[in-house]
Amino acid sequence: MSTNILKYKMVAIDMDGTLLDSNDDITETNLRVIRYALNQGIRVVIATGRIFAAVKHYAGILGLQTYVISSNGAVVSDATGDNIIYTKPMKVTAAAKCIETAKKYDIYYHLYSNNVLYTEQLAYSSWGYAKLNDKLPPEERIIIQHIDDGVDFVLHSGYDIVKLVMIDDDLDKLTKARSEAMSIPSLAISASMPNNFEVMAEGVSKGKALQMLAQHYNVAMEETAAIGDSENDLSMLECVGLPIAMGNAIDAVKELAKYIAPSNDQDGVAYALSHYIMNEVCSPL
Repeated sequence: MSTNILKYKMVAIDMDGTLLDSNDDITETNLRVIRYALNQGIRVVIATGRIFAAVKHYAGILGLQTYVISSNGAVVSDATGDNIIYTKPMKVTAAAKCIETAKKYDIYYHLYSNNVLYTEQLAYSSWGYAKLNDKLPPEERIIIQHIDDGVDFVLHSGYDIVKLVMIDDDLDKLTKARSEAMSIPSLAISASMPNNFEVMAEGVSKGKALQMLAQHYNVAMEETAAIGDSENDLSMLECVGLPIAMGNAIDAVKELAKYIAPSNDQDGVAYALSHYIMNEVCSPL
């Protein structure tokens, strides 16, 4: 490990549109530079909207020893998922009202517990997770469970729901549904793609989870950096010392960032780590 003094001791990295390229892979360049950063003593934290089960495979590839922020901050666990240090589920009545809104507008939705995805139909992200399972060993696959009716499920199953996702390519319909969901008390709402919005318990965000981890590791927020591309990354970019946007990021993320790295298909994470986070003492590229 390097004895150089680094200004930034921890970096939070989003997954989709940031760490992963368009093929859902970590490029060799990103992998090499992240491992270099780890060897320099930088704590690398994945901060994603994905369910933890969809993170475990990538955390293993990177060799992370830090905690992982999943479900937009509703769950914080170690890189194996065995030790959950924080979780905040949605109120069941609020989750049920969200599902009623999805049904009203005929919008696809799915639910997350800490480790299971629940859906009435295999489509959009749940279909993508099912395809990802084809490439994963059995112990790393995402559990996808079919439910007959989401309202009945959340009200009577007894399972904690940490996140609800609504997805539709009809953006006008999605906007109306989001507006209605925002009127439901005790919820936090964000988005990770242009055609979705994501619902968590009030107070849940990547930023708050990252602040909790910084305190856990005794790292000042001005010594942290974050790299992201979507609306659900704004909360962590707002609270770190060095906010970095991807070249493919939405305008709101770019406006908040100090630097803009290349896109996720151009090794943007590796560039950001090399040129903006470690450039004062080392440059692996």
